[in-house]
Amino acid sequence: MKKLIVFDLDGVIFDHLNFWDKVVKVYKTEKESKALVKKYLHTNYPKLVEEVTKLWIGKPKQPYLEEIKKAKYMPGAKETIKELKKRDYTIAIISSSPKELVLRAKKELNIDYVFYNEMLFDENDKFIGFNQHVGNLGKQKFLKQLCHEHYLDYKDVIVVGHDKNDIKMARVAGFVIGFNPKDKEFEKYCKVIIKKKDLREILKHL
Repeated sequence: MKKLIVFDLDGVIFDHLNFWDKVVKVYKTEKESKALVKKYLHTNYPKLVEEVTKLWIGKPKQPYLEEIKKAKYMPGAKETIKELKKRDYTIAIISSSPKELVLRAKKELNIDYVFYNEMLFDENDKFIGFNQHVGNLGKQKFLKQLCHEHYLDYKDVIVVGHDKNDIKMARVAGFVIGFNPKDKEFEKYCKVIIKKKDLREILKHL
């Protein structure tokens, strides 16, 4: 039976922990964002997103796109996806990272399905807003959608993640791999934990 494998993006496909930290830095809003994270991260994540992205209103698109181009893949990412294709896996990325970064991976790695958030810019390439399609801790909605579309049972799903955002997916998936995990609660749901920064390490467990 064909199986579905779902990847997180930041810290798994790409070798950075959180792409939004790069956006905060390039738009020079580190101080304000840090205060907002402290205030809302664990109590009201939608409010955090709303307030942080307000700081970017009017910011130019080009520096953001340059960060997209500079993002580096995790060692072994290209080889791993290529091998999974040979093994006839359906491959998805479910990420709270921005559209352009996720679509870059989709195109360059030949990913089947992707889900992401979206930065909005006007005709003058100035930031005007944000669409939060993939909310904090809400990735399981898209995993369930894929299972429904492909008539798959959750036990036929493999999740490769690393942080608390992946917990709800991990609760329903049949097999969970923690790739350099950064959250102890997430680790509780992992059948395998990989500490080496080489995505090819997951292949021996599939």
